[in-house]
Amino acid sequence: MSFDINLLMLVLLLILAAVNLTVGVANDAINFLNSALGSKAAKFKTALTIAALGVFVGIFFSNGMMEVARTGVFNPERFNLNEVLIILLAMMYAQVLLIDLFNTFGLPTSTTVALVFTLLGASIAVSVVKVIQTGSAFTTVYQYLNLSSILTIIIGIVSSVFFAFIFGYIIQFITRLIFTFDYIEKFKKYGAIWSGIALSLIVLFIFLKGAKGSTFIPKEILSFIDANLTLIFISSIAVWTIIIYFILWFTKINMLKVIVMVGTFGLALSFSANDLVNFIGAPLAGLNAYTYSLSEPEIAKNTMAFLKEPVKADMLILIISGIIMVVTLYLSKKAQNVAKTELNLGRQDEGFERFESNILARMIVRFAIGFANFILKIVPQPIINKVATRFDISKYKPLIIEGEQPPSFDLIRAAVILVVSSGLISFATSLQLPLSTTYVTFIVAMAAALPDKAWGRDSAVNRVSGVITVVAGWFFTAILASIFASLIAIVIFYTSFFGVIGIGVLVVIAFIRTGKLHKEKEKEEDERLKRIVAEKENPDTRVEFILNAIKEYMTKHLLILTDSYENFFILETSNLKANFKLAKKLDDEGMAFIKNIIKLYSENSPKVPDDGYLYTKALLAFQELGDRLVLVTKQNHKYIDNNHHKFTNEQIKEIGDLLKVYIDFVNQILNRIDKRNFENDDDIELLHNSIISNIKSQINIHLNRILLKTNINFKRSTIYMSTLVDVEMFAKDILFIYQATKDSFMYYIANKE
Repeated sequence: MSFDINLLMLVLLLILAAVNLTVGVANDAINFLNSALGSKAAKFKTALTIAALGVFVGIFFSNGMMEVARTGVFNPERFNLNEVLIILLAMMYAQVLLIDLFNTFGLPTSTTVALVFTLLGASIAVSVVKVIQTGSAFTTVYQYLNLSSILTIIIGIVSSVFFAFIFGYIIQFITRLIFTFDYIEKFKKYGAIWSGIALSLIVLFIFLKGAKGSTFIPKEILSFIDANLTLIFISSIAVWTIIIYFILWFTKINMLKVIVMVGTFGLALSFSANDLVNFIGAPLAGLNAYTYSLSEPEIAKNTMAFLKEPVKADMLILIISGIIMVVTLYLSKKAQNVAKTELNLGRQDEGFERFESNILARMIVRFAIGFANFILKIVPQPIINKVATRFDISKYKPLIIEGEQPPSFDLIRAAVILVVSSGLISFATSLQLPLSTTYVTFIVAMAAALPDKAWGRDSAVNRVSGVITVVAGWFFTAILASIFASLIAIVIFYTSFFGVIGIGVLVVIAFIRTGKLHKEKEKEEDERLKRIVAEKENPDTRVEFILNAIKEYMTKHLLILTDSYENFFILETSNLKANFKLAKKLDDEGMAFIKNIIKLYSENSPKVPDDGYLYTKALLAFQELGDRLVLVTKQNHKYIDNNHHKFTNEQIKEIGDLLKVYIDFVNQILNRIDKRNFENDDDIELLHNSIISNIKSQINIHLNRILLKTNINFKRSTIYMSTLVDVEMFAKDILFIYQATKDSFMYYIANKE
């Protein structure tokens, strides 16, 4: 009995279906959990349970989308069984690798785009191979592809992003204009009709329009819904408005939380109905193709045209898929990692910005500011003043639960995000357009943040940079997906069994490595969260947190600085670049620390400190320390990268001796902070004075070298003297920080006693 390579590929396809469900849900699940988590409308487990129920119900609405994986990208009549299985297996290998990689780094990507472009890449690769084998012209490759369907899908994805932004912004603007940030009393007046419309939209688009993909709702009922859609919608608004009016006035039920929870259920249902095809569509197509080949072996050797015929997915397979997705929701930690990106970019308050600014983001922000100023000039001032009062963010007072972080945004915005996202996704699903749920929910969330002024001038550039990074990742997904899948398809086509198994082994290795990497990132994040929680604890914990943070910051500063100069002396360019990156990261950490200190002071200090000048100088010294370290490490890297002259042995020795004294100086301070011993500063003062006198002496010596023209290179001389001055400024900043730390600690001890 000969070995059946097609059966092996089918078995791997079915295994990959289960894997793809887990990595896909880890990536997409957070799309429908973000609003509930960001607004803290419910406990995490409660939101998760409601979402899980929505996911499970949604699988029964997904059948109409399954045709995308069968005929949406390639023309099956042009391929035989083996070729179709190669296309589908290459697509699944590439997709699970790609999505898992994005999940590991916490970047939301699109499983729909991954599906379409991995399928496209694999189809093109196999088509080209067939054209070469048959000796046909390359221009005939297009005959193997369903170009009209591909174009429709791409247009649907791109247009969905556009409409998501427009609707997200406009609806949030109107909603905030009605309710403002101080919305509790106003919601009692106007909330009934708004909630009625919101719930009606969810019911209409999800339970009615989305039902078109279902196999268990009779056609007569679907026809009646289509014929009476307007009447059903108006009636639904009237009924819901009346019910909610009585709820608002006669109960203490928070209707916004109810809408967010219903929206979470609805969006989870929409996700499942729309995206299940991304996870199991290809394996089911492979299963159908192989089953058909058993009954029609001769036809299957030549063509898979039967795949064009509509096939209903087996209900048992759908239920098993639903169970896997629900279990993944509860167990996947990578899903929570992806959430942090969207919540971070859309949060209402300031804090640590995950993304650095770039030139495109700066241009966009400048244009937006200019456009806003233009609008302000042409709109009458009374209207501007009236609108400004409706968007007064000073009235934003988030409900903070003791022991927890404040919500990223309020319930009003959460409700808008869910209503707009679920409506757009369900409407597209009813038209059998596989738009990206990730793109829609992400763009709606970002658009809704704009009217709320969540992106102020201090954070706008960083957050726009974040959005650009995510969107660029989407395009990168498409390109990478096509390349991955095409290469894998070619390898499998020419190596058969060895390629199938070899790539499978590579996938397993990749999963193990990304799993380890994610655990490391998770450990770092846990430590960071513990520190944040410490800020909210009792004064003892808060003081310990501040002292430990200062010590850690100084330690990192010292390591990066000394390592940069060591690499500078030996001309190690790659390490100098790494030092520069570490310095930038430390500078960001310093800025976040400063913001936390100011926030703690504003929340806990009843009066201005006795020596406000010293504390202010210390905070500025922190910022200066970070900024100067970035400049020094950049300067060192640039100097060596440009192949300038190496320092002379004399200069290396002089800088090295100075750094030894500086290291001793910083270590003395670190030792005092570590032991909480601030009794005698004589040795610290002595070391600081030694640094200053050493620098003055070295500058005079070097100026004499210049006058005597002894082995002088002016570029090198400039960097040398700059290094001396930088160390002096570092020492002054460190001393300011130490003095403020000492005074704060002594003040705390005195008042504690």
